[in-house]
Amino acid sequence: MLASMGVITPLDRGALAALCMAFSRMTQAERALAHAAAHDKVSGGLVAHAVNGVAFQSPLVGIANRAAALYLKCAREFGCTPASRASIGMPDPSLPEKGDRTEGYF
Repeated sequence: MLASMGVITPLDRGALAALCMAFSRMTQAERALAHAAAHDKVSGGLVAHAVNGVAFQSPLVGIANRAAALYLKCAREFGCTPASRASIGMPDPSLPEKGDRTEGYF
């Protein structure tokens, strides 16, 4: 889709790879957090504990947050956010006409 719109060329491979890796890392961290949440009804997996009992933010939270920030940064470069599309005058991609409007996004 990006190539057909003239947004990406072969020179953009590295940036596209960064976008894909950030999305993958964000998804993996969120899945791991969901798994941790299933086993930790109190903090939902957001808090971890050191061997001495001190609570601290789960490293997965930081991983997910950094990956999401990097993903959004890369997505802006390719016009993949509503604001970045508007700033470069790129039309919004077509939405599904029937069924769930989020279909095809997830």
